[in-house]
Amino acid sequence: MTEPAHVGTSARLTIRAWQAALLAGVLATIVAAPSIRNDFVADDQWVVANRQVLQKPPSVTAVLEEPYWPASFGGVMWRPAVISSFALDYQVSNSPH
Repeated sequence: MTEPAHVGTSARLTIRAWQAALLAGVLATIVAAPSIRNDFVADDQWVVANRQVLQKPPSVTAVLEEPYWPASFGGVMWRPAVISSFALDYQVSNSPH
């Protein structure tokens, strides 16, 4: 009679890639969740909260062309992914939070 290959070997804890990703996601959610209730800080009022183009975007192009800093701050730095994300937040939740 032959014994199974695992007999006599120590059991190892193996974590698959999807388990590691799930664990990282759960931990990130736990850490970040309390901040959802917080109000804006520092430059958030100018960059996010008071931007008409984010609240009611006239077009996708207008959002993509919008500089990160508003014109009153010189309108420098182009971050289309960030600005698009802010606009999407407004459209989905009617709030920039």
